[in-house]
Amino acid sequence: MRTLWWSAFCFLFQLVFAPGFPAQSTGNNSVRFTQVTLASVSTTSVAIHWNTNVLTIGRVEYGRNSAGEASVSEAFSKNFHRTVLSGLSPATSYVYRVVANDDFTGNSATTSLLQFKTGSSPAQPAS
Repeated sequence: MRTLWWSAFCFLFQLVFAPGFPAQSTGNNSVRFTQVTLASVSTTSVAIHWNTNVLTIGRVEYGRNSAGEASVSEAFSKNFHRTVLSGLSPATSYVYRVVANDDFTGNSATTSLLQFKTGSSPAQPAS
């Protein structure tokens, strides 16, 4: 009987405290980016995709001269993120950084400054 009880306890302990579960709040649960990419760059917008190793709420800070001129924040925690920056000026260079906050542990991570340039003219239809 004692062996059955111990096995059940170990199983439940692994479910609650195993690495990778959102319930883990200390130790090796620091926020890390696993990928940051640009997608759909146009004359006035860009989509930024990134992944994190734990559930986070993301924010993209950007601007022409510094990353703090404007920002777009997400509403919900997730691992796979996509933020669209719109209302940008054509043929303009921007700097940006991604900030990911784990509200459960209070941990956060910030990328280094990255950059992109919007397109100079709309794409021409194929003829």
